[in-house]
Amino acid sequence: MHKSLGKTPEFREGSARISRRKLLQTGTGLFALSCVPSKILGAHPSKSLELITRTSQALGTSVAAKVLHHDVQQAQHALEIAFKALKQLEKVLSIYQPDSQVSQLNEAGVVLNPDPLFVEIMEQSIRWSRRSVGAFDVTVQPLWALFQLAKNHHALPTAFEIKEARSKVNWEQVTISPS
Repeated sequence: MHKSLGKTPEFREGSARISRRKLLQTGTGLFALSCVPSKILGAHPSKSLELITRTSQALGTSVAAKVLHHDVQQAQHALEIAFKALKQLEKVLSIYQPDSQVSQLNEAGVVLNPDPLFVEIMEQSIRWSRRSVGAFDVTVQPLWALFQLAKNHHALPTAFEIKEARSKVNWEQVTISPS
């Protein structure tokens, strides 16, 4: 996986916007649920449903998952599978873990021998960037980090700082190649 740096493409007016946090929450939840075998979530119409909840920290935020099921053990097993998948996702995608593959990419601009999950997510991210004409840009981290730092100092970044950060943001410069 290789990332080159370049200019940010222009944004199309009126394009739909979704917050980074909401995208991560939704995507993570859907990914985790997709890892749960459907037979575990099977229906038993004669039994009452039990609500099982599990919470954890992941990807820099609190995560909660709830399962309604007739069998408490199966519900707990489904949550265990989902949270294991979430941990795997975090090892690959967390900007809060310096050894994650996304942190490696942000720091060095390249990931050698990337996890297949990382490659799949990056390929999907590039497809979304292309579809949104850059409104979703997987390379936004330098700009996001700049504004986060400014927020922590109760200020806005300077025009020069924004221009410099934007020069590092461009999904069109991401290259995904075989290991």
